[in-house]
Amino acid sequence: FIVVAKPSGWLMYHTKKDHRQLEAQSLVQELQNQLGQQVHLISRLDSGCSGAVLIALNPLSARLLQAAWNSQTNVSKQYLALVNEWSPREWTATRPLSKMNFNEKSKQKRAKRRQRKVEAG
Repeated sequence: FIVVAKPSGWLMYHTKKDHRQLEAQSLVQELQNQLGQQVHLISRLDSGCSGAVLIALNPLSARLLQAAWNSQTNVSKQYLALVNEWSPREWTATRPLSKMNFNEKSKQKRAKRRQRKVEAG
């Protein structure tokens, strides 16, 4: 497996649902072009996010890593955000996340996130 840094603005992969995506860069396509082989996504990030993404290089590794990732027993995820505005030391966000689909109206997805300020500058 490999871990790669996904730039903000890149798609994880292209879908056939939206032809506007053809102009955007895709992490999977770029890796397949550079490595000359198929790659398997284990973790994903939204196109507006940058960060580390776990990629398997063969189907067996993909199955094993995906099983570990889905079990959440040996895997922990941590997300950090740079915020340019004042925020309390700790807070809980309960607003639903919007799941956008270009062919449907926005769907609401329940969410509860505990957030903590790591550093203030």
